[in-house]
Amino acid sequence: MSKFSDATLYLAPSGYKEGILFPQKPLSTNGEISFTRTSSAWRTNIEGQVEEVCYNLAQYSEEFDNAYWTKALGTLTSNVINAPNGTLTADLFTKTSAVNTVSQVSRSGSVYLQTGIHTLSVYAKQNVGNLLLLRLDNNDNTANAQWNFSTKSFTNIGANIISSSFEELSNGWFRLIVTGNVTSTTWSISIANLFANPTNDSVYIWGAQLVKGSLPKPYLSTTNRQNFPRVDYSLGTGTFLLEPQRTNLMLNSGDFQNASWGKSTLTFNSTETAPDGTSSARNYSTAGAFSYALQVVSVVSGQYYTSSCYLKYTSGVGSLAVRFTDGTSVNFISVTANLINGTIGSVSYGGNGANGTATITSVGDGWYRVTVSGTLTIANAGFIVSNLGLGATTFSVWGGQVELGAYPSTYIPTTSSAVTRLADSFSRGNIFTNNLISSSGGTWFVELQNNLAYTRDAGNQNLWVGDSSTAPSNSFEIRNGGAANALLTIGKRISNTFTGLYNTTTSTVKIAVKWNGTSADVFVNGTKQISATAFSITNMEFLAAKTEDVPKYIQQMALWRTPLTDAQCQELTL
Repeated sequence: MSKFSDATLYLAPSGYKEGILFPQKPLSTNGEISFTRTSSAWRTNIEGQVEEVCYNLAQYSEEFDNAYWTKALGTLTSNVINAPNGTLTADLFTKTSAVNTVSQVSRSGSVYLQTGIHTLSVYAKQNVGNLLLLRLDNNDNTANAQWNFSTKSFTNIGANIISSSFEELSNGWFRLIVTGNVTSTTWSISIANLFANPTNDSVYIWGAQLVKGSLPKPYLSTTNRQNFPRVDYSLGTGTFLLEPQRTNLMLNSGDFQNASWGKSTLTFNSTETAPDGTSSARNYSTAGAFSYALQVVSVVSGQYYTSSCYLKYTSGVGSLAVRFTDGTSVNFISVTANLINGTIGSVSYGGNGANGTATITSVGDGWYRVTVSGTLTIANAGFIVSNLGLGATTFSVWGGQVELGAYPSTYIPTTSSAVTRLADSFSRGNIFTNNLISSSGGTWFVELQNNLAYTRDAGNQNLWVGDSSTAPSNSFEIRNGGAANALLTIGKRISNTFTGLYNTTTSTVKIAVKWNGTSADVFVNGTKQISATAFSITNMEFLAAKTEDVPKYIQQMALWRTPLTDAQCQELTL
């Protein structure tokens, strides 16, 4: 509608960097959404792949002087010349050894979740000398590729380097790219110069990036990689995803061939391309009898848990049973998933497994995510994928997860221990001070996708416009009302007392709340649902969210500094 031209803040999730989600209006720091999670997380990207956010596995990618990077036989001088992005952030690395040896800026340690194909890139510019080495996989020469600035080519390419390429930029800069098959579990990501005498040979470097798979991906700047907003495309278009904290209790979630997984009469065939684009999924054949992969995890008796994994059909009967059990068939929740047509059978129970749900969701390229949720009165639960004697089946499996909660959250990869993804939160302060709303009131618009009936994890923190960025005393709020399997509630808080105003009823919901210093109106999906509810506060300073209740997928969000008319709010929410 034309009124978007008058909005003081408008967000349609797209551009972001670490700690910031950028709005379309205003194009200044007054509109930037400050984002916090303090952990990494996963999303579905625009290509339909499941990927880590952020996908650049290298930390402090433009700060080679940071202690994260080890400097050997050389010195690093930071911020010497302009980088390819025009900022004074490119560093100079100078050889100090007088012998023909490798001087390197490197990162050693377990920075990958698994072995396999990875792509390393760095921006480099010649200073004194002619050669630069990119190295994957510790100090293994089979994972080296040597760049020659003069010939603009790679030579001395190791056997484990699958491909090498470059992009030539302006001002003498190159983006150098190598893809290699990494086979170790202890790593050194090295940018090394092989220059012999004299000792002052040097090279300008900037923008290191390491990603899973064989594509370099657009460069993404990092510090500690923790606070990246998620623009998620699992619903087809970009939405700003906010989730509560969850922990994956399953070990080695992406590697069912690991010893953490017990197996009976399953024949391992090969590695396959997983939903994240890496060759980490495992393909198995079942026998005609009961064949399974099993892992036992520690759970709290009487709590509600959700178990899930990604499955892909290759051949055979096409149906697999996914079961959450104590391993003795006394207590279990089980469902049969048909991977041929993407359907799921009825949920069955044993013993005290008295309640539960199951879902199957297509994630593309033949992959489905199958989930089983329920309560078991046991302390140790087994997650089982099996054919239950239904016939021989060949299938691929990846991404196992067991988490405390009544619904599945986004994938949380693990290796040898459980991993926690912390809750998403954001805040945009000074919205009253900066006149995004005013003393005459304002209007707040939100469109949410995938507004489903969830049982909230804990608490009642939510999405709000109010007088605090953490727990407002006066606010308008969109939150889970606390009832089991409830859709979101729109309400108001006055002097720390919350009053629910309207319960949403649809999976896609457009909400507009306007206030004028005396009262407020609420519009939902083109209809005025609440008229003139008492609300006298106008100087609310924060647009914020602290997600502890249920996931939220924000399609768009906006503010106006005055109350819109009823007709405008109805049109806005249609």
